[in-house]
Amino acid sequence: MGAGRADVDAFFAEYAAALAGALTTGTAEAATSYYGFPALAVRDEASWAYDDADALVRDLDALRQQAEAAGVVDIAVDVTTVEPLTQALTTVDADWDFTDADGAIILEQGWRYVVQRTSAGPRIRFVAARTRAGD
Repeated sequence: MGAGRADVDAFFAEYAAALAGALTTGTAEAATSYYGFPALAVRDEASWAYDDADALVRDLDALRQQAEAAGVVDIAVDVTTVEPLTQALTTVDADWDFTDADGAIILEQGWRYVVQRTSAGPRIRFVAARTRAGD
C-alpha cells in the first residue's frame, strides 16, 4: 500500500463505514469500492473467490440478512498491525466489533488483509480470518 499508519487507519475507517452501510442498510456497492478484483476471502471452513464486484455484492447482501437477524446496527474497526510487504502491498490486521442498538458487542472478528496500492488508490485483494489480538 506504501502508505503510513495514518493513511491505513483512515482507509479502514472509511471501509468500516461503508461495510456498516452494507450490513445495515443494504448499500453493498459502496463497500465493494474498497476491493480490487479478483479478490479472495478465506476462513477455516470456506473460501470465496470474487472475480468482480457483483459477486461480492451478492455475498454482502446475504451477510446483511444475517446481521439484521442478529441485531447488528454498527461496526467498529481497530487496526492492530500494519506491515509493508513491497512498495505496493501491505498486510493489515484488523479487529472488528459488531454492535447492537444498545452498543453491546454481539460479534467479534479478526481479519488479515493484503491491501494493494493501485492507480485508483488502495484496494483490498485478500482477506483471511485470524485470531484477534489478545484472544
